[in-house]
Amino acid sequence: MHMGIENGNDPVSGDSWKAHTEPPAHRPADIPDVTESEGSKAGRVALALKDYAGLTGVLGVVLYALLRIAYAFFYIRLRTTPEEVGYGYSRVISESIAGAVELVLLIAILITALGVLYYLGRITLLRFLRRSHQPRVLEILREPPLPIVRRVAARSVAIGAAAVFLALPALAWWQGGLAQRGQTVRNVYFIGIPYLPILAVQAVPAEVTWKDKESDKPLSLSDRKCLMYLGQSNGTTVFYDVRTHDSLRLPSGDITVTLRFAFFVPESCR
Repeated sequence: MHMGIENGNDPVSGDSWKAHTEPPAHRPADIPDVTESEGSKAGRVALALKDYAGLTGVLGVVLYALLRIAYAFFYIRLRTTPEEVGYGYSRVISESIAGAVELVLLIAILITALGVLYYLGRITLLRFLRRSHQPRVLEILREPPLPIVRRVAARSVAIGAAAVFLALPALAWWQGGLAQRGQTVRNVYFIGIPYLPILAVQAVPAEVTWKDKESDKPLSLSDRKCLMYLGQSNGTTVFYDVRTHDSLRLPSGDITVTLRFAFFVPESCR
């Protein structure tokens, strides 16, 4: 026996009615995968941050290597190393990078200004020659391409960076020679620009005494009147003797150091 339900004029069987009344099943492909989309975005961001952090680390190591060479050129003249007087990676980067970047930007601005002036002068000359009808000269002098400011600025930064990092070792060697002869050197910077040190080195006249004066010490400091304080690290303070041209390494906890506010060691030391 067949049961039918009237739907218009066509009788429909029970099985057919069930098929018509149930909602169609959605295919998995029709549902957007929100979780996968958000995960892919987060993965791309994390990958970009990882690459950026890696690039920053490599750049920091390169800058430290370049600056460390300059510090070594200064302290080698005083018979020590940057590490012995407390100049590690963090200190070199934090105390010198601002001054180095400042000098690079100043050189880049100067070169860019000169390049723009050259460009404007050449354009003016070409226009003058066109008006005076000088075809032979115009064939030699070609009009420079437009625009050139961005190109000149990029090249100026590269030239400024190369000039600074190539000149720093020579500057450090010269300043180390001054300290070797007894002149106070502290925070090397260029006169006429804001006081950001390019090399945060130091060599300062100092008086040194033992804290326990009555105990027997292997080294007498009473006749050491020509010492330059260089720095300290790992419990050891380093000095340079201008008279004998040797370096001293003394335990920091056993000595008292008094820095002299003078431009030179005493005259008898030189």
